[in-house]
Parts: sequence; C-alpha cells; structure tokens
Amino acid sequence: MTRGKLLSCSAVVFFVMTTACGYYRIVPRAMDPGGISVHQPLQINVPAKAHLKDGGVVLFLDGFRVDGGVLRGNGQKYDITRHTRALVQEVPLTEVAALEHYDEDLRPVLSTVASIPGSFVYIFWLAILVLLLGS
Repeated sequence: MTRGKLLSCSAVVFFVMTTACGYYRIVPRAMDPGGISVHQPLQINVPAKAHLKDGGVVLFLDGFRVDGGVLRGNGQKYDITRHTRALVQEVPLTEVAALEHYDEDLRPVLSTVASIPGSFVYIFWLAILVLLLGS
C-alpha cells in the first residue's frame, strides 16, 4: 500500500469514526385537536398517537394527515383495554380527545463527547500502521 493510499484510507476512517456517533432524544409534543383547522390540511411525518374520547388510542407509526376534519394514515386502533387491535385508515377529528407526536432531537454536545473515543481509536490505529509500514 502506498503512502498516499494509506493517508486517504486514514482520512476516511477518521471521518467515519468522528462523525458516526449521533445521540437523539425522543421528545413527545402535545397537539390540541380543537386547535387544528378543518379547512387547512396538516401533515405530521413522525410517529404519532391519537387518544380517543372512548378511551381507545390510535397509533400512526408513519404520521398522519389532517384533511377535512379527518385524520388519515395507516393506524393501529386499540380499545380501552389495549387488547383488541384493528387497522384503520381514517379517524374523525371529532372522536379525538388529544394528539401527540414524537420528534427526534439531536443532542449535539453528547454526540461530540461520544465521538472523542473514536478519535483516540483512530490515532492508535494510525500509530500501528506507521509502526508496521515504517515512517
């Protein structure tokens, strides 16, 4: 392996090691179903949950769209006991007591701190290569 190829490979390894760590925090965000306009479409593209007035809940793992007073999406509806599950495509907004969706927030400080050990691994790996292949 030539010195140029070694440096190129080392640069790629360094980049991967220092940027591979990304820590996310799942943050639930409440939505007021009464505050959603029935005339203006709304798209939620993250996992969401609709709490129904009858005590049931509908999980929308891929999010949902509100259009014409109806939640539309691929949902899993559970009854109040959470034992019975049914697949649903739409839920009238009038049946919904509360809504929540789950955002992922990147935690940059923790991600940076977690990348530091990767940098040390890279330096150790590079030192081994230099010792094996010469300076």
